[in-house]
Amino acid sequence: MTTDIPNMGCHLILDFHGTSVDMNNFEDLDANFRRIIIDSGATIESMMFKKFEPQGLSILYLLSESHFSIHTWPENRACAIDFYHCGETARTRMMVAQGLLCDYLGKEACTGSIILDRGNYKYCMKFQDENTSVLTKESKLGEKSESFGKITSDSEEGNFTNSETKDSSSSEGKGSPRNLEDVFL
Repeated sequence: MTTDIPNMGCHLILDFHGTSVDMNNFEDLDANFRRIIIDSGATIESMMFKKFEPQGLSILYLLSESHFSIHTWPENRACAIDFYHCGETARTRMMVAQGLLCDYLGKEACTGSIILDRGNYKYCMKFQDENTSVLTKESKLGEKSESFGKITSDSEEGNFTNSETKDSSSSEGKGSPRNLEDVFL
């Protein structure tokens, strides 16, 4: 496998539950998402949406840099957001977008947040059980892998914990511990 893989940008994935924003109000959502997309440094080329009956929306923005999409569940005051941005400044722009989206939809309503560098990194999310997955990242394809640990969700409380694991591929058999902020931000 070649290590000459380009930096392909950054991917932001967010879930919100219990937001106070009306997840069925297309006009309000569109105005705010356009502002957030532009304020995070992206350029909107086009937009399309689908309104579901009796409720719910899917909105897709085609960007010069890639795409932004949202799917809503108004009956649960919930939504899932997928924002992909190419370019050398993509990670910084996704961190700005994450803050703006959390400000708009409510930080307390954010139940899932992942920022992944794309392209020259290899990721693997391994499902272990209903509440636990392990994220492994092999940076600069072809180099040693590093396990970030088990990410466990307390589904009733919505809390996440990180149980450190050891990287068996290192020469000492120990990986460097990381917290969730190091993994996802």
